[in-house]
Amino acid sequence: MAKVSRPPPAVALVLVLVGLVAAVADAAAGPRGLTCYTRVFAFGNSLTDTGNAAIFPATAGGPFARPPYGQTYFGQPSGRASDGRLIIDFLEQRKVMASSVFYVGEIGLNDYFFALNSNSVDVAVSLVPHVIGAIRSALTAMIAAGARTVVVTGMLPIGCEPQQLALFPGGPGDYDPATGCIARFNEVAERHNLALRVMLGELRLAHPGRPLSYADIYRAVTRAVASPTLYGFGGMPLAACCGGGGGPYNFNFTTFCSAPGSAACADPSKSISWDGIHFTEAANRFLTRAMLKGLL
Repeated sequence: MAKVSRPPPAVALVLVLVGLVAAVADAAAGPRGLTCYTRVFAFGNSLTDTGNAAIFPATAGGPFARPPYGQTYFGQPSGRASDGRLIIDFLEQRKVMASSVFYVGEIGLNDYFFALNSNSVDVAVSLVPHVIGAIRSALTAMIAAGARTVVVTGMLPIGCEPQQLALFPGGPGDYDPATGCIARFNEVAERHNLALRVMLGELRLAHPGRPLSYADIYRAVTRAVASPTLYGFGGMPLAACCGGGGGPYNFNFTTFCSAPGSAACADPSKSISWDGIHFTEAANRFLTRAMLKGLL
């Protein structure tokens, strides 16, 4: 009997998910000639997770499962790392993209965080080819299994995260004068995004007719940070809404959001960052609209 080769577990999972989509998806025309989706499968990290980490035994009981997370929309913690809904929640509601869409979130963000937490920009930059290679491998598996529409999110401006700003104070020359963000950290994100766009261009050439969309959230975040009131946010765009750190960034790991000594701001809708790492619902809504403008 011939030996049957099996794909690696990660690839097998992608194949199963895509197979499920192909089995249940039913395309329907939406308003203004747009296509509606019946399913959304999201791949990413805590910026994308709609509650799995909170119920998975290995990660259950973390801060996202405690108040004030979820206060804006759900009225209680939903397992989401925000005061309310995420980008992926708004994409289900907007129904703008054939019957199923695969959303590939900010894969690599935590890798860059860990490298930068050792204050090593060079190490973070050296990870870019490996992260892009991993994303390419996942996308190739999805396409091979029949995925029709894929949205890939670019990296957010890491140097605008209150966590990074609080942990790595620097001199005047370390900050982008337009945003107040750490310039060298944002360069890591820019290199990632450039490499990601090149890779997506190569995949489009190799797989014509397959929609592979790049969702740029980097420019949306930096625009909002540079001119917060123009986009409906308050005057401290680099401060976490929920935390206990005080100062210009309101971030401290010992008083992280939901920990004793932390508190949420009075109006999260005026803040971009919820807890110093993740976005508020208002920011997620803003980013979704910015993404859709670029995709449609």
